[in-house]
Amino acid sequence: MEKAAATLTASSVHSDCSTEKALLNSHATASGTGWAGAWCASGIHGVHWLQVDLKSLSRIAGVITQGRADGDQWVTSYKLTFSSGGTVWDTYAEEGQDKVFEGNTDRSSPVEHLLVPPVPARFVRFHPLTFYVWPSMRMEVLLCAPECTLWTRWFDRDDTSGTGDAELLSYLRQENPGQICSGPSAIQARVRGTHVQASQTGEQFDSYDKEVGFYCINSDQSDGSCLDYEVRFCCDSGT
Repeated sequence: MEKAAATLTASSVHSDCSTEKALLNSHATASGTGWAGAWCASGIHGVHWLQVDLKSLSRIAGVITQGRADGDQWVTSYKLTFSSGGTVWDTYAEEGQDKVFEGNTDRSSPVEHLLVPPVPARFVRFHPLTFYVWPSMRMEVLLCAPECTLWTRWFDRDDTSGTGDAELLSYLRQENPGQICSGPSAIQARVRGTHVQASQTGEQFDSYDKEVGFYCINSDQSDGSCLDYEVRFCCDSGT
């Protein structure tokens, strides 16, 4: 599976929060508009939703949710709706019944749900049903990975002894000439040794992008240190 690049909107947003902070592993900033570490609805009453626009029809393989990074607020249950054009919406169902997804029980632990079979859609909406203190959440939409037949080897150029783990594409190309294509179509990152996917660690990333590479900063982590990651790139569409 791969991470989705998307535009986020919502039915409402509390003044301390922003949809930009709705991405998995986002963290709070010191000050300014939308400083809080999550998307937060404007109030505790009424119907609220968080929308993900994937920009094109995609095969959605699953979702991951987290609570608010800087406070004890999280969504404990929610529904998902999907749309191809943004006007007609279908609620995700199992055995003919709308599915209520179990949400979070703390502010940081990611909770993943896979969709079997994957759902074809462009738009996804998270609809909080119950919550702890306030309807606040961070999330990630998982897409079916491209059927890549030409992955690079795994690269691990950096450790966490400095400011963090920088597996940036520009550095990797310089240090491994001719081993990475000019236009990778996907990136994967995992923990070295255990092979746990980066999105499952609960850590916060400065970059996780096929065009930039991967960068984890020690000071962004709750324990002051990143795990040691390795990355690889899909080169089916690049030369």
